[in-house]
Amino acid sequence: GHNNSTLKRFKEDKINKIISRYFKGYSIQQITGYYEGIKEDSFKVEIITNDRKKVDNLKSFLVSELDQESILKTTALLDIEF
Repeated sequence: GHNNSTLKRFKEDKINKIISRYFKGYSIQQITGYYEGIKEDSFKVEIITNDRKKVDNLKSFLVSELDQESILKTTALLDIEF
């Protein structure tokens, strides 16, 4: 959504540059989120990987770099074929 200190909205390019340092492939969707009843533009990122440590490192970096109180991470066991 936006930086908690400045309230400036994040641009997808900034998110993309950060995530691409960690992963070669991922999906980004612009979504509408709500936090404490306040509507904000947000991003949903999907990464398919077995490397949980790398995901946790990315999440920690994003929380710090984007000045977020928290970032939601969900995991699922998938049966994937390419």
